[in-house]
Amino acid sequence: MKKFQLVILTTLFTSLLFTSCSKDDDEAPQPEPSLEEVKFALIDGFEEIALPQGVLDSEDKHAKQVVERHEFIQLFHKNHYIHYFTPPANAVKSNTPIVPAEGEYLVYQWVTEDGTLAYQLSKKNDEYLLEAFIKTDEGGNFQKYLEAHQSKDGKKVQVKEVSTDIIIKWERAENGEVYIVYLKDHQKFEQVLHANGSGKQQLFKNNKLESIIQWDAEGKGFWEEYDEEGKKVDSGSWPKPLEEVKLALIDGFEEIALPQGVLDSEDEHAQRLAKFHQEIFYNFRDYITAYFDIPEDAEISNTPVVPAEGEYLVYQWNKEDETIACQVSQQEGEYVLEVFVKEGEAFQKKFEARQSKDGKKLKVIEFQFGKVDYTSTWEEKEDGSTSFLFEDDQGSLEHEVHADGSGNLLFTREGIREYFVQCDAEGNGTWKEFDEKGDILDSGSWSKA
Repeated sequence: MKKFQLVILTTLFTSLLFTSCSKDDDEAPQPEPSLEEVKFALIDGFEEIALPQGVLDSEDKHAKQVVERHEFIQLFHKNHYIHYFTPPANAVKSNTPIVPAEGEYLVYQWVTEDGTLAYQLSKKNDEYLLEAFIKTDEGGNFQKYLEAHQSKDGKKVQVKEVSTDIIIKWERAENGEVYIVYLKDHQKFEQVLHANGSGKQQLFKNNKLESIIQWDAEGKGFWEEYDEEGKKVDSGSWPKPLEEVKLALIDGFEEIALPQGVLDSEDEHAQRLAKFHQEIFYNFRDYITAYFDIPEDAEISNTPVVPAEGEYLVYQWNKEDETIACQVSQQEGEYVLEVFVKEGEAFQKKFEARQSKDGKKLKVIEFQFGKVDYTSTWEEKEDGSTSFLFEDDQGSLEHEVHADGSGNLLFTREGIREYFVQCDAEGNGTWKEFDEKGDILDSGSWSKA
């Protein structure tokens, strides 16, 4: 049986949410439900609580942490607490408490592959007491595993894991706000979730704040981290302020290198691979980034070059005999950087770059006379490899380099292969040339010197 303790520890700190119905003060008092009608209040209406789309779409690691906690608890509250507090239809029912005591009790027992479970309900003052017991050895005694105190209206619940002293509390206010607290040893996790989706998470250690994550109803958020003395050591926000968005074409490309065996080879195909690698990762990149290199004295405004709705940050400067404008915005979950060059009295778009928020994928389009001249797509993949795709009206060029230095280069024209060359991590390589039908015309190989 998966223990609740293990689930909590392997997911760090998670939050539990619930909803319940309110009643008007003027309504006539309702009869108190019998113990058979009392249900564990964590489950009711949880699916109705949703995080804002801005949090769900964000690539920020702190926003992802919020999402992971929320999604995990949606699965967790169904498969763990509920497992102990929801007896099956074939459970044996009695009014005899597991441990002899006075008062009214309702007890369910049922057998699982891991042992016998018992779920015991009773009424204590103005709340319900829900207890879960487990017996793993035949003929042995029941051991209390969970103890939950629940208000009669289901709006306040506290659960304690007896063997570990883990305590989780949650409360739902009349305005729909949900407050959650998790306690374990000297650590405390708090979350507030408002009815409009905004919220806050805080982590404490020894009663000192370690971190805070907060987001609004649109999903825009910020975070702060603190040291042991309570001094703020780091902070950030999402989405990234437009002032911080820079062309990531692509950070760290200088670290990507072909094997020395390729660079030292005198084989024409090895040299061809090395030449295009240089052209793509250095010369071509430098050509593009020169237009996105914003000087410190650039004029700044929020008025887009071409009238449009939304938030824009626009830089404008003079470079030699050109007037250049770089326009930054956020569209459809990615950053868009556009470069315009003034021709006569009007600006003409020169480049449009669409960049993923994590900076690992970038598509650049260059325009000539108002029409697309070519597109180039750069992507840094999870396995450490980097790919480049260049496309124009004549054909395409694809280049990929892996983390170990192996790589390949492919030319196509109108969808038909013309040339392919590849090398391994040591610098040995093979190549193929194709005819106009895509059939192999010639091939060969080289070995490192």
